[in-house]
Amino acid sequence: MFKRIASSGINLLVLVISIAVFACAFLGMITLSKAQRPATINVLAAGRDLNIGETITQADITEKSVYKDENTALYIPAEQITDVTGGIVALPIAQGQPIMRNAILPAKAPACLRYLPVISRRTASFSHYCWTRKKSSPRTSPPFCRAI
Repeated sequence: MFKRIASSGINLLVLVISIAVFACAFLGMITLSKAQRPATINVLAAGRDLNIGETITQADITEKSVYKDENTALYIPAEQITDVTGGIVALPIAQGQPIMRNAILPAKAPACLRYLPVISRRTASFSHYCWTRKKSSPRTSPPFCRAI
């Protein structure tokens, strides 16, 4: 069997050259696809659904890799995990969603700002009630609806 392959040297040479060309093309395509992929950055993401007013613990945070573009400046980098723990959630964050810089209040926030998420949640429910309620006359609407 080997004598037959050895006697047909041209066919063996064609086979070796075609395998070498295939290997070079395959490695070239892999290198080209890696070069065209945009850069990535690790950011902090929510490990579970976080509601307004909750305190963020280490167990609530995971890391997520995202492509680097003009929106990555809005997210908190993974290196700042110590600054985030102990903070208060100011906007609702879904599980797996990257945490935006304006979605939390830092742990070192002044006392007057620590109650802001609770106040904004209450104000949002009041304004939702005012906009969905049919306003027939000023006497029937609650006093907080008249102010809005």
